[in-house]
Amino acid sequence: MVFVDDKNLGYAPFYEKWNKLKAIKYGETIGENLKELYTKYIYHCIERIFEGNTGEELVEPLKFITPRTNLNCIK
Repeated sequence: MVFVDDKNLGYAPFYEKWNKLKAIKYGETIGENLKELYTKYIYHCIERIFEGNTGEELVEPLKFITPRTNLNCIK
């Protein structure tokens, strides 16, 4: 068994696996559409939440009541 910390690995492998499963179940068109939405929205949302990067300016990152990782938010 190999343990890899999700902070080091990131959320991209989890999403890619999830997307492949949806493409197999519902068809390649759905997989392509989900990938397009992912690249358009998810990365920017995670950057805003954890880094405070809005694209044009840096703002204070959001605060959580309980600690979260970017993988938790993706799930």
